[in-house]
Amino acid sequence: MSMTAFVRDDADNTDVLDEGAAGATAPHTTTGDTTPRAETLAADAGDAAPEPDLHIPEILLAQRKLTYHADSVSIVLVVRINCPSFCDLSQASVQLQSSTGDAWEIPITRFNGVENETDEFTVTTGCTAGIYTWTAFFHDRPANGPAHAKVAHTYAFTYAPHSVSLAVWGIPFPATAGSTVPLFAGAKCNNGCSLAGQEVRLLDGDGELLASGTLGNNHWEGSTGTTDLLWTELELEIP
Repeated sequence: MSMTAFVRDDADNTDVLDEGAAGATAPHTTTGDTTPRAETLAADAGDAAPEPDLHIPEILLAQRKLTYHADSVSIVLVVRINCPSFCDLSQASVQLQSSTGDAWEIPITRFNGVENETDEFTVTTGCTAGIYTWTAFFHDRPANGPAHAKVAHTYAFTYAPHSVSLAVWGIPFPATAGSTVPLFAGAKCNNGCSLAGQEVRLLDGDGELLASGTLGNNHWEGSTGTTDLLWTELELEIP
């Protein structure tokens, strides 16, 4: 009898497959790596000569910290702005826009004599795999003092699937037809995410459900000590 184990990740309704052996890998939920990219917009630069008193600053949307969750990634960002004339921009603000349509404004709070900076702020990806972007815009035209050209910088984060290792073990042999036997199923995210609370399903060769269970918080203790494998006990009816 052939059996296949799946783990169901409710974060994005993704099934993970184990073709009856430990060590198989497949995607469960989406987490990712970073690919920052920048676009600086000097207003009409190349189309017309800049205004005599127009300062063209540099802007950077920088990553400070990443936190991986079962269904998303939280990213701590900060905006830095440098004016070539060393202007203090701490009374101005930065506009932010995400690829999901959110828009908001944060103030510039610090100037160290060279660089202006906002406070740190946190953004979060969705649970769907893909590229998420956040863009910071700055454009300052005060009533008094020099004006600053519009500049922008985009930070992009690719939220991609993690792989999962699955194992099924403890099936007694031989097993009597018509009897119900216990067995164990375990799963481990290879990027360290906790799969506690996720469903594991055992299917036959035709895709019919044989047994299911929910992964607990307990880590399996193997011959080399406690592992990262979360497990659950299933009951299988032998045909």
